[in-house]
Amino acid sequence: MEGSGWMLISNCEAKKLKNIYCKVTWQIKQSIAQYPVAQSIEGIQSRDNLLTFIALQNHNLDQWDLWLKEYGLASFADARAHTLFTIKKVLRQLGINYEFDSSLSVPSPSEASMILQSRASRVLGNSTDQRKAKIMVTLDAKMVHDTQLLEDFLVNGMDIVRINCAHGDSEIWKELILTLRNAEVNLKAKGKWKGSTCKIYMDLGGPKIRIGSFNHSEKLLTVKTPVDSNGKFTGTIEGFVDSGAAETTVDIHSFTIAVKEQSSLELLKIGDKLTFWDLNNQKRTLRVIDILSKTCIKVQLDYTALIGASTVFIHEKGIYHIRSMPYGPVEIRLTKGDKLRLYLDEKRLGHAASDNQIAGVPVTLKKAFQNVRPADRVFIDDGKIAGIVQRVGKEYIDLMILSPVDEYVNVKEGKGVNLPDSLLSISVPALTDKDLMDLPFIASHADMVGISFVHSPNDLKMLRTKLEQLSASHLPVIAKIETKDAIHHLGRILIEGLNFNGFGVMIARGDLAIEVGYEQLSSAQEQIFNLCSAAHIPVIWATGVLESLTKKGIPSRAEITDAAYGAKANAIMLNKGKYVSESIQLLNHILTDESPPFMERKSRTTLFPQLGLFKFNSASPYN
Repeated sequence: MEGSGWMLISNCEAKKLKNIYCKVTWQIKQSIAQYPVAQSIEGIQSRDNLLTFIALQNHNLDQWDLWLKEYGLASFADARAHTLFTIKKVLRQLGINYEFDSSLSVPSPSEASMILQSRASRVLGNSTDQRKAKIMVTLDAKMVHDTQLLEDFLVNGMDIVRINCAHGDSEIWKELILTLRNAEVNLKAKGKWKGSTCKIYMDLGGPKIRIGSFNHSEKLLTVKTPVDSNGKFTGTIEGFVDSGAAETTVDIHSFTIAVKEQSSLELLKIGDKLTFWDLNNQKRTLRVIDILSKTCIKVQLDYTALIGASTVFIHEKGIYHIRSMPYGPVEIRLTKGDKLRLYLDEKRLGHAASDNQIAGVPVTLKKAFQNVRPADRVFIDDGKIAGIVQRVGKEYIDLMILSPVDEYVNVKEGKGVNLPDSLLSISVPALTDKDLMDLPFIASHADMVGISFVHSPNDLKMLRTKLEQLSASHLPVIAKIETKDAIHHLGRILIEGLNFNGFGVMIARGDLAIEVGYEQLSSAQEQIFNLCSAAHIPVIWATGVLESLTKKGIPSRAEITDAAYGAKANAIMLNKGKYVSESIQLLNHILTDESPPFMERKSRTTLFPQLGLFKFNSASPYN
């Protein structure tokens, strides 16, 4: 290749690349008839480029990437959005005299960029020069009528609200939307309006298995004193002992203990101590720091304590009994070695373990358990509790708990259940009866709809049919990728998505981590990014973003890095929490930082093979 200046590349290697090009183009031409897309040049270009990118995964081009870098050129690993274009350009530069196939649509780098920008704008809204990625925020029922809170969200940088239709009903959703629009009107009146209407994203609940309802009883309450990052107590908490209080209450900053005895409270003075044994059998002391009235004193607790209806407070002048504790779901605490029974009748009520029975909880979606077998793994509450199936009965399934190991975790009503080994896609469609009932409201109120637990292109075809019946085929669709099946069929899912008026992908990392395993989550999300880039499909980075800041008010170093990595997505989603406004502010700062997003890993290995994508009726003529 001396004449062309490509000294490092022999004629033999150049011919090998030509042969790869011939194999790949033949493979694509044999397959495109199976995947018709909406008759737009952009859809065809995206389909052909995606098929090219996936077909190239079977060929090792690492050495070529090194050679191209030696000449200061972009490598094939950088060419996901314009793969076939780049191969043709390299072959021409090598002086390969070949009549290139003209039947395939080949987007250039600039065309690929424009296609993605156009689709992202259509689905998520126009981007600004300051920030390319949108900020999506999950709302919940507690925000109804809290116009000021939504004003803060909008001012700090929120572009899209998310309403999760797995929770609440159409009346709550309508009130949330009204609160959002009222917040926008208020900002216009105050001169703080940013100029673009906040979009509304509503995702269908899908076939999510959840823990059902529990028996209720008087609750146990934990009064917590401040601790540092090492768990060491760093301060006290102040509260009240009150014979006039309706019931005992605890929050993060204070507590009120409702006691039966009134007259003996009058005998106490500042500095007196009430001792008690908490329910963890730890001796604790309440020190009187103020006398507020004959029925109420202010006290100070030095160490965290667990209290219940049986807790007794002792002073030399009297004994005090708790009069009333709040009622709530029974506490079901699990650790390694415990057993848990899953009742397949969701009308049964959960109960704690006793001398004659193991703890049991009801689960929703009975048919999802049709293929559960002994030794299958089961995860509860995003993996906080992990177990393995020991016995499968007609009305229940028994688990042995494997984690947590050195602590107890409470099972809670409404938390999710994952069955990564149990072939869920065979027994449960992505669209449930509830989803179909919710869809008309979504079609008339939302700017985009999300489909949860997508397994295959058939799920998208079903949704498109339902939207057409509602005269809502204009509504952009977001496919939430959160199962192993979805990753294995992602190529076909993306091609089917090209048939929608607008289409995007959400990397729903909560369920996805359980499905593929935490050790493979990084590779899985990278593959989703790569395939979406090849198909010019906008991506939403979701689940766990700035979670510590959102829930506790303090970000971790790792989640700052995670949020910055997510900047290569077209939108980033924040979940609900006490400090959402602060998270929006920080994320807005991260996304408008002048430094470029993290470089993507240049890996060719396809960890999750794309199933059923290429089907041939004849052998390739290129060997």
